[in-house]
Amino acid sequence: MLGIMGKARVKVDEQGRIYLPVELRREAHVEEGAFVEAHVEEGHLVIERTEPVAERGRGAFRAPPLSAEEIDEKTEEYTQKEADA
Repeated sequence: MLGIMGKARVKVDEQGRIYLPVELRREAHVEEGAFVEAHVEEGHLVIERTEPVAERGRGAFRAPPLSAEEIDEKTEEYTQKEADA
């Protein structure tokens, strides 16, 4: 089924789905459950492996854990700021 440079002729079904042959999935490192991104580039359909958005940003907005004392201090600071406003 594969031809030159990892190409395959695939059919679009009535619901717009395509089946990627195992050889293409292996070559592109696309495992079951993987995310892909599709776009049109100069009239060609391009499908690229990608990470879920949640995985790309994992930890980007994570705050360091606080102790109970630190939480109390932060709460007191916030309460004081609100009282002063």
